[in-house]
Amino acid sequence: MTRGPGEEAGEQDREELLGLAAGVARAELVCHRDTWAFVVERASRGEHFRLPTDISEQPDGTVEVDVSGRSLLAAVDELWAVRREPGASVGTQRMAALAYQRIGEALRETGQSVDDGADERQVTRIVIDDRPPGGEA
Repeated sequence: MTRGPGEEAGEQDREELLGLAAGVARAELVCHRDTWAFVVERASRGEHFRLPTDISEQPDGTVEVDVSGRSLLAAVDELWAVRREPGASVGTQRMAALAYQRIGEALRETGQSVDDGADERQVTRIVIDDRPPGGEA
């Protein structure tokens, strides 16, 4: 079976993100606790996922989670797969696609900083929250 151009580009994107995730020592993920539960449910299927112990609940219902690069690797891999899972509901596929996209954006930004030769290492920060800044919704 041959792959189409879109499928091939998606595989290249996945490979790039897996490589970037493998190079991250740790990242901070900020999202709603239900979104975090979704990420855990999906990423825990991966062989590299380890449940983080440093999880801070915020008053607005969000959590801040310190995740390892290894767990990010599992999240990228499993979220990518869910996006294409024929039996998954549209909502599940969209949630997986958004989480995958945000992780990818943060990893690419981190990769760019490393490429630019930044002297000081900053923690990769992944935010899955589309609320407008400045208030609780």
